[in-house]
Amino acid sequence: MENRKTYSIAELSRELDIARTTLNDWMSRYSHYIEYENQGRRKVFFDSSLAVLQEISALREEGKNSFEIEKELSKRHPFHAEVAGELPLDDETDSPGEEHEESDQPQNNQEVTKLQNLEEQLLPAVKEQTEEVGRMLSEQFKKMSENLEETRAIADKSARRNHRWLAIAVVLIICLGALAVVLAVKLSGVLDRQGQNFTKSQGEIRSTVSKSSKMLFDELKNREAKLKEQEAKLNKLAVMLDRNNANYQENIKKLQSQLTTQRKSFEEMLKKYSNDVEKQRQATVALLKSDFAAQRLKLIKQIEELRARSGNYDAETSSALKEPPVITKLKAEEAKEEAQAKKSVKKIEKSENKNSAGSENVLGNSNSTSDSQVN
Repeated sequence: MENRKTYSIAELSRELDIARTTLNDWMSRYSHYIEYENQGRRKVFFDSSLAVLQEISALREEGKNSFEIEKELSKRHPFHAEVAGELPLDDETDSPGEEHEESDQPQNNQEVTKLQNLEEQLLPAVKEQTEEVGRMLSEQFKKMSENLEETRAIADKSARRNHRWLAIAVVLIICLGALAVVLAVKLSGVLDRQGQNFTKSQGEIRSTVSKSSKMLFDELKNREAKLKEQEAKLNKLAVMLDRNNANYQENIKKLQSQLTTQRKSFEEMLKKYSNDVEKQRQATVALLKSDFAAQRLKLIKQIEELRARSGNYDAETSSALKEPPVITKLKAEEAKEEAQAKKSVKKIEKSENKNSAGSENVLGNSNSTSDSQVN
């Protein structure tokens, strides 16, 4: 055991870079897995305990809680039972028995012997418990003293720092006060100059505003006069447009009545012409039919004569039976006349459509002229 390297709590905190309070907490929680030895009033630790504490810090960094850390340690390390140091029995431990024997009555000797036997059996356990409690209390007092020392050191450091910062703050406040005074003086001069400039600028602005207001008032008057003139012109144009519209509507009505009369007269002329043409055609057709019938009778007689002579038809007889060319000419002339009549009807309809379109264009032009005049 003398060759093994030993550590104190302060050395362990330096090696692990962990506060002593946290180390004390770990040692109280995981004392069954940390190897240590009591040398007088202080504990001494070994390399194995340093390794266990390193593992605990690694598990803490992984985010594991105390129960999980204890499970991991139970898997990796053996369980160390706490053994109390053997101490010699004090005279005070034997004194209670003697006093008890003196205080007991002589009649109950058997009971006394039984109690003495029980005390002799329980004394070692009680001694161990008292020693363990004393050791735990001494450890707690040591922890408390160490924590007090640390807190005193921290308080001293913080007090020194606070004194330094107070001195620095006082110096800064003094510097800032001097700067504030200098800046106040400079600002007062600047503000005076700005006030003078502001008064001058106010006078200039007032003069410019008065001039601009007069100019605007004159411009508004001129615009009102121009607007009145334009309103009078627009009223005149509106009256003219109303008159033009009335005259235009009257002209349209007259044109429509003229077109209707012309159409009726044209239709009557067409009917008369068509009736005359039909009469002439019927007369010519009747004459041609009579002539054709006479010629046909002659040809039939000739054919009969030829039949009586030869008994067969020739090409001459077949051609003679055909329609004469005069009738074909008449039919062609009738077809031409009908086509010409249809063309004339179409021309009349086109002229009527053009007249109606011209009237609409005249209306549109009049409306456009009226709009341009209004604009």
